Amino acid sequence: MFYHSTRSEKIVASSSKAVLQGLANDGGLFMPEMLPMVSMEEIVELSRKSYPERAAAILGKFLDD
Repeated sequence: MFYHSTRSEKIVASSSKAVLQGLANDGGLFMPEMLPMVSMEEIVELSRKSYPERAAAILGKFLDD
């Protein structure tokens, strides 16, 4: 997944680069290019997991590299 600066669509970073960098070079925030879809079945599965397992599953959808 790629992340774009809130100030310029031209500034793009991978998820790992966006996390390491923090803010985009232009001072904008990095936002994901799309929001991952979550089915009702996935939500039910998440509700049965511990907090750390849930966090890992959700972050895994945003941090794919």
